[in-house]
Amino acid sequence: MEIPGGVPEKPTYKNEVQSGVKLFEKGFKNLQESKFDAQKLEYKKSMKESLQVIQDAAKGLMNQELLKQKEELANDFQQYLDNPTSENEQKVQHDIDSLKKSAG
Repeated sequence: MEIPGGVPEKPTYKNEVQSGVKLFEKGFKNLQESKFDAQKLEYKKSMKESLQVIQDAAKGLMNQELLKQKEELANDFQQYLDNPTSENEQKVQHDIDSLKKSAG
């Protein structure tokens, strides 16, 4: 639903955050399961786009906490890409879960 002037209402932004988190989580799971480098690159690209959606929606909501959580997710995801340990995997999953709760 749009407010005159083209500014989406807050529920729309919340839906965008939720969708972005779901897409990121799905990509993260698929990235871990994939055996093909080309496919992994596509998942990484999709996940980075999801992070941008989350950031844009959080800015629209003017929610600094969501922006902070998105940055934490981005940082932990980069650490996972650099060093795919189970500890780094758990950090990313924790960040995903936190964002889901905040965006809910």
